[in-house]
Amino acid sequence: MSEPGTEFCDFIDVFDAPAGYCTTNQTITVSTEFVSPDNIAVLLPLISHEWGHHIQNLTDAGAYTPLEQELQADCFAGAFIAFAADSDWISPVIAAMALQLTQSAGDVWWEGTSDEAVHGTKADRALAFIAGQNGGLEACGV
Repeated sequence: MSEPGTEFCDFIDVFDAPAGYCTTNQTITVSTEFVSPDNIAVLLPLISHEWGHHIQNLTDAGAYTPLEQELQADCFAGAFIAFAADSDWISPVIAAMALQLTQSAGDVWWEGTSDEAVHGTKADRALAFIAGQNGGLEACGV
């Protein structure tokens, strides 16, 4: 999906969001406006983060505030990236790039977005991702 005004989950414009998870139909959508379908280094952390929201939807993962949910999804993403690297599905370089991309998506005060800062700071996101990389799903509260 890449056309402005195209919505997924009935309210998220794919032109405004690189990816998202829709709880109502349990789907993950990635906007090709933000990332090429061929760019695995970018797709992998996006999809694994959104997959984390799917896990939250299926279980009581213990994250209740929007910030807790976002950081736990980052933790789940880190756990998946570590599993993929340990299984030789991806290279260590791709795993390192996944951490960098996750960290770069942190909320920063000077961006002044209209949305509430619910994703955590760059440091928060990196720490959550690393917790999942090093500790697996158990480190994420599951």
